[in-house]
Amino acid sequence: VYAERNCTDHFAADAYSTWTDCSGTRTYRNGNVYEGDYKDGKRAGKGKYSYANGDVYEGDHRDHKLGWGTYTYANGDVYVR
Repeated sequence: VYAERNCTDHFAADAYSTWTDCSGTRTYRNGNVYEGDYKDGKRAGKGKYSYANGDVYEGDHRDHKLGWGTYTYANGDVYVR
């Protein structure tokens, strides 16, 4: 959706505004990684969220919440919603 504008990965005081209406990859302090679209500082649209424990979710995001997509657990189990 926002492929024309890349986000910048940093943890400055204004990091919220940096992640607005763009696409990018963000690595969180806990080791989780999100690759996809951001809207108004939140994960929104299509994206891939990889958890530090090996779980991976690919699909829709809205206001930092998971939507319709595929959740693959580290053990190989798959849940499709």
